[in-house]
Amino acid sequence: MSAAGGLARAGSKVLVVLVLSSVVPILALAFVLLDLEGLRSEADTRGYAEYEEALAAFARILAEPARGIDVMARYDGSRFAALLVETPRQDALRFADWAREVAVTRFPCATETVLKVGIASLPEDAALAEELLSVADTSLRRGT
Repeated sequence: MSAAGGLARAGSKVLVVLVLSSVVPILALAFVLLDLEGLRSEADTRGYAEYEEALAAFARILAEPARGIDVMARYDGSRFAALLVETPRQDALRFADWAREVAVTRFPCATETVLKVGIASLPEDAALAEELLSVADTSLRRGT
């Protein structure tokens, strides 16, 4: 199966969760954006193939704790997205802390590796599931 096919299915799953959440009440829904910065400089010195392999390895690691109802996907470039269903904000923060630890410990070759995280959750940060992406993106850019 191609990576594009896997991402297309992940995107479809996100859409289904968002549509269902507008019909069926979900008690908690967290959307986490993760931006793995610093590996790009490694691509300049070691090559693009190693950069892509490092991103693929990070994606596999992110998927390790995922439950069947969660969605983990590469979002854009060095960004990843995690849609954590029935997950309160506090648990999403724990997931983000775990992901930061993974980025630092499993990618020691990248001297400037930093994982920026943006989190948005229902009902704390948004009234509708559709608003989660923009709230998480703003959080990511602000570094909160």
